[in-house]
Amino acid sequence: MAKAGEADANSLGGGIFAATLLVTILGVVYVLSAERRIPILFAKRLQDEASGQGGTGDAAESYLPVKLNASGVLPLIFAGSLLSLPALAANYTKVGWLQPIAKNLLPGSDLYIPLSCGLIFVFSYISTFQVLDPKDMSTVLRKQAAAIPQVRPGKETEEYIKGVLERQSVFGGIILAILFVLPNAIEKATGLQTANSFGGTSLLILVGVAADTWRQLQAELLMQQYAADVDTFYKGKRDG
Repeated sequence: MAKAGEADANSLGGGIFAATLLVTILGVVYVLSAERRIPILFAKRLQDEASGQGGTGDAAESYLPVKLNASGVLPLIFAGSLLSLPALAANYTKVGWLQPIAKNLLPGSDLYIPLSCGLIFVFSYISTFQVLDPKDMSTVLRKQAAAIPQVRPGKETEEYIKGVLERQSVFGGIILAILFVLPNAIEKATGLQTANSFGGTSLLILVGVAADTWRQLQAELLMQQYAADVDTFYKGKRDG
């Protein structure tokens, strides 16, 4: 009876562990693919609407995509690398006072998860503005004679985009931190241990890189299809 109960407990723990793995993978894919679409209008389309020539349908399809997590898995890489530096320094220098610091920052310690979450959040916020510059985005929109509805071009557009990026980076950082904590918490709750801590940055980075590679592959296939359609169009015109 004891062995049967232990087997059932292990099966339940393994099921929870596998479900957590699936939720983590789906969560990372969602964070990396989710985006907010800011509607934009072009000057020509506004003129068409004012003159009654239409253009509303085209204008509704124009938007500025802003990724929920524009920095991808960079916060995870930075946080993991920073926390591993004391252990690396202690291993090579053999300095006595570095040993307890390195031990407290290793995976499995009480400080590892809180510090990792804090660093992921901070790096997510900082790297978002390294990848996307509100001033540059505002300048590009103005050069393209485009504007966000009810937002004036220039400084007001820059501030609007900055506010959107701040909210997106905060929300994305929180979700990344939760996805980082969830597998580690389940691992401790179930008592199951895996090599290299499947709930650590390795899994999240692996899934993130795979998702990003898939998106780039889709974009490349779409561009090739577009180029083929353009060549077919001009070839038909020449033949005609």
